[in-house]
Amino acid sequence: MAAIDVDASFRSLEDCFENLDNVLNCAGNPSKKLREDARTALGKLKSYILKSVNGSADLKNSDVASASFAKPSYASIVAPSTFENASHSLNNVIVCANENNFTSEEVRQIIRTELNPRKIQVGVKKMRTINNNRVLVQCVSKEDKDRFLTAIKEKANTLKVSSPKKRNPNVLLKNLPNEISDHDVLQLLKDQNPELEEKVQFWEETKIRFTLKNSKTPGIWF
Repeated sequence: MAAIDVDASFRSLEDCFENLDNVLNCAGNPSKKLREDARTALGKLKSYILKSVNGSADLKNSDVASASFAKPSYASIVAPSTFENASHSLNNVIVCANENNFTSEEVRQIIRTELNPRKIQVGVKKMRTINNNRVLVQCVSKEDKDRFLTAIKEKANTLKVSSPKKRNPNVLLKNLPNEISDHDVLQLLKDQNPELEEKVQFWEETKIRFTLKNSKTPGIWF
């Protein structure tokens, strides 16, 4: 974009306004020269306005285009996701009653009346009912979660708490030979991932769920 002489542009605009002012303050009919000066001044003003509008639009479009076509960096691609599953947050607590004859709504009411998170200064994002007559309490921070757990132990004898458990992910292995056994599949996975050899609990929980051998794309789910 060409550089703009701000001082020259400002002086030119001043001249335009002066010519228009002369026409407006003229007693009687303005002379032909004043009318021509006013017409020229209006033309210049229109030109300046159009240049300003087009310049702003070009700058905006340039910014949008740059943002649209900017390539993501390698670091942004391989960085772990910051999305946090609301049900699996480390600051969440599952609350239920000691007795089975309480509904989720009754458990929620006990939390509000007997504990009163505002009174005990516990930051709670949300409370929602879940299955098996339980309530999921989403605390703001670990400190809020600790205060909430302490309050339940001290004030609410009718309630008990637990932490949400994450579900193990499912993996599909495709195009495996039909003659390979389930045991061999797990053993090959161990051999190919030596860095996980010491994760005893990980391998204890890794189980093959079912096998698709008659499908067009045979595979194993585990």
